Amino acid sequence: MAQVQALVIENNSPRAQTLGLILQNIAGYDTKVATTVVDAVRYIKEQEFDLLLLNTTIHRPLDGIKFVQLVLLRQLVPKQCQVMIISHEKQQAVVKKCLRAGVVDYIIYPYDPPNLLERIQKALGENRELDKTQLKQKVREVLREVIDLPTLSQVHDQVEELTKSAENSASKVAEVIELDQSMTAKVLRLSNSASYGFVREITSVQDAVSLLGFETVRASVATIATFEALGRVEESPNFSREAFWQHSIGCGAIAKVIAGKLGMDATQAFAAGILHDIGKVALDSYFPDFFAQVLQMAEKEKISLFEAEKACLPVTHEEIGRYLGERWTLPERLIEVIGAHNSLQVKYPKYLRLVLVVYVADAQCQLFKVGNAGDSVYQAPQPIPLKRLGITQNNLTEWTGEMMEEVERAASTLNLL
Repeated sequence: MAQVQALVIENNSPRAQTLGLILQNIAGYDTKVATTVVDAVRYIKEQEFDLLLLNTTIHRPLDGIKFVQLVLLRQLVPKQCQVMIISHEKQQAVVKKCLRAGVVDYIIYPYDPPNLLERIQKALGENRELDKTQLKQKVREVLREVIDLPTLSQVHDQVEELTKSAENSASKVAEVIELDQSMTAKVLRLSNSASYGFVREITSVQDAVSLLGFETVRASVATIATFEALGRVEESPNFSREAFWQHSIGCGAIAKVIAGKLGMDATQAFAAGILHDIGKVALDSYFPDFFAQVLQMAEKEKISLFEAEKACLPVTHEEIGRYLGERWTLPERLIEVIGAHNSLQVKYPKYLRLVLVVYVADAQCQLFKVGNAGDSVYQAPQPIPLKRLGITQNNLTEWTGEMMEEVERAASTLNLL
C-alpha cells in the first residue's frame, strides 16, 4: 500500500511541529506542515493528500472551516481525501458546522496521541472503502451544506423544459411565466427594452414569447432567475455588486455585437456574457475574507483576478460558477461559458465559439472600463482565441463604436432585472 500523504495546517508552530512529528515518525506518514493559508494552498496545488489535519483557527476564528469548505468545493482533491479538525474550540455550534462542512472527525486539545492515531486510521480506512459513485454523492452532499444558495424560480425550470421542444406553443410557455408576477413584469420590461429594439410595445407575455422566440425567452428567464437568486445572497464591502453587474451587462452587450458579426445567435451571447462571472458572487458572499485577499493580490501584482485566484485559493470562480450553473440546471451552453471563459478549457467543444466570444467580450469590457468585476489591469485577448474566431484586433477596433452603442443601450437592463 502506498505511503499516506498528510498535511498539517496549524498556525501555532510548536503544536504544528508536534502533530507533524507524530504523523511522520510514529504513523510513518509522508507529512508536510503549513502554518499559514498561503503555504497550505501551495502544498495542495503541488500534490494530492490523503489527509488534512487542521485547526478551526488559522489566522482568525473559523478560518479553518472556511478553508475546509474551499478545499471540498474543488471536489477539490482529485484523490480521495479526508479532513479532520483538531482545535481548542469546544462550542457545539462550531463542531456541528465543521461536520456539516464535510469534516470526518473533530478532536479537542489536549489530545492523546494513540487515540489521535486510532481515529486518523479509522477515517482513512473508511475513506478508502468508498467507490467513485459513493465519493461523488458524498461530495454533492457536502457542497449543499457548504453553500446554502437560494433556489431559482420554479418558473425557470418549467420554461427550461417547455422551450426545449418546438411542439409546445407560445401560449403554454406564457402561461407558466405568468404564474410568477415578478418574472412576468421583468420579461415584459426586458422585451420592451432598447436591447431588442421592437417598434411597437409588447403588452403580453404571449406576444413576447412569439416575437422573441423560445431560445431568447429561455435565455432571458435564466438571466432574470439568476439575478434574483444572487440578489438574495450577502454582499461584502470589498466587492461592489452594482459595479460587478454593470460589467456583466456590458460584457453581454459586447458579446452580442461580436456574435452578430460572426453569424452566431446574438441573444445567447448576450445572456452568456451577463452570467459568465457568477462564481465571483459566490466567492464574495460565502468566502469574503479569502476573496478580499484575491482582490488585493490582483491589484498589488497587476494580474488578472483569475490568476490571483489560482495563486491564493484552491478553487476559482470558474469552478464554483460551473457548480452553481449545474445545480441550477441552467442551459448547458451557459454553464460552459461560466465554467471556461478564462481558462478556455471546455467540456463540450460545440460551445467553444460561444466561450471564445465571451472571453473576447470580457477583455473589451475591461478595455472600455465598463463597471468592475475585480480586475484592475486590462489584458488584451490572446492571438490564438482571436484566430479561432476568425477575427483580428483590427476588427475589434473597427467594431468599437457599435460595441459602445450596444453597451449604452444595455445599461438600462440593470434596472430591469
